[in-house]
Order: sequence, then structure tokens, then C-alpha cells
Amino acid sequence: MKTNIFLLSFLLVLVTSCDRVFHMAGKVVDATNGLPITNAEIITSEKRTIYSDSLGNFDLNLFGPGSNSDNLEVLVHKDGYQSTYFDLSQEEDIMDITLELKPGNLPFQTKYSSSLVEICYKINLYVVNLIVLLTILFVLYKKVSFYRFWIAAILFVNMTLRINYINGNLSSDYFNLPFYLKGFVFYPFTIKIPLLFGTFAFWAYYFIQNRKK
Repeated sequence: MKTNIFLLSFLLVLVTSCDRVFHMAGKVVDATNGLPITNAEIITSEKRTIYSDSLGNFDLNLFGPGSNSDNLEVLVHKDGYQSTYFDLSQEEDIMDITLELKPGNLPFQTKYSSSLVEICYKINLYVVNLIVLLTILFVLYKKVSFYRFWIAAILFVNMTLRINYINGNLSSDYFNLPFYLKGFVFYPFTIKIPLLFGTFAFWAYYFIQNRKK
């Protein structure tokens, strides 16, 4: 019993604590003449909002659990300019980024409603997390055969679909941990749909085995 409690506690700590240090810097400029844009609002995929200074420069320092800087995205707003989305995940140098805004007052359009991000976040936070946690508890305390194998499958045999609500781009992560706590907070531009293959496989196996008895 004590071993199972220790194992569960260790797994929860593992999946919810992932501290990272991250630094990004650059400049916001006018796309037509290259002049710096002052006080541009920069909303990052880390749910941080920063502003460019009098020279158009900006600087972002992050440290804390759940930082997902590998998938950094920003949305830049400034009156008199077109609001623009930038996917910086493929940038090699994030210490000298230039973000160009085109003059104009066209309304910012997205592929899907931004409210879907919040809805999916709440589903993942309350429903998906609960399903995964209860399944692990069930495996541990019901003396399920091959329980180590099933815990590993529940934790690692998963896929997450990410749909960018701004441009509709689809991407995916494989073999990622299933607990969606801070991870979903850091994707305000992305609708996340988790596919819990390991969890589904366990319940299918369990019900089939029970029907045979």
C-alpha cells in the first residue's frame, strides 16, 4: 500500500513540475519603413503580455513550471496597424527577433472562435485529468494484472492534437504525459484535443477480461 502511494505521488510530482528558464528579445517595427513601433502589445503563448519600449524593443524572461517555449507564439496589437500572429517555434535565434506590422485597421480574423480554447481547456482540466487519475487509482488498488505495464501505457501512450484557432494549422504530440494542468494555460492560440490511447486500451482490456469470467 505504501509503495503504491509513493509511486502515485512521484508520478504526480513528475508530470506537474517542469521548470524551465527562457529568454526572448526583439523589436517591433513598421513593415513599410522599418521604423520602431512604440507601446505595441505583445501577447505570448505563455499567457504573458509585454509592451515594446520607445525604441520598439521588447524583452521576455520566463522561469517556472510548465514553460513551453519550444512552441512560442505571439499576437501583436497596435492601434493603426493590422494585428498580426507570429509562430516563432521554428526561429533559430529568439534573442534578436523582428516583428513587422503592416499599417491598417482591418479587423483581426481567426479560423475558429477563441472561446473554443477556453472550453477545451476546462474539459481537459476537469474531465480528462479526472479520467486519467481515477484510472491510475483503479489500476493500483484493484490488483489489476500487469499493472506496471498499464500505468506506463496510461502515462505515455497518448497523443495530443493541437489546432491553431487563428490559422487552422494542425499539429500533434505523441507519447506525452496525459495530465493537462499548466500545459494548457500556455497555449492561448491553440485548441488541444487529447487522445488517451493507453487509458482507452486499458478499459477495453478490463471489460473484455471481465466478460470472459
